Amino acid sequence: VDDMVKTGGTLVECAKALMEAGAVEVSAFCAHAAFPGDSIRRFCKGGDRHVFSRFFVSNSNPTVVERIQGLDKKTNVFEVLDILPLLVDDL
Repeated sequence: VDDMVKTGGTLVECAKALMEAGAVEVSAFCAHAAFPGDSIRRFCKGGDRHVFSRFFVSNSNPTVVERIQGLDKKTNVFEVLDILPLLVDDL
């Protein structure tokens, strides 16, 4: 779990440590995904940072959501969670 992810280095290192400690699979959650440039593809299957079985992100960054929607479904590990209902309920 992280509040904001750009390159995801810290999350990747945590995932590797969990796997070395015996975890069968690891998922990640990020409240606000930044992912500059094409860095999001590094987490997809085949990427050099593919350590997560699923990577949950909120829809707080529409640009990243668009990039996720454009990923190949066969390699995509991302799942977008809609935070709008939570915001509306708090108003």
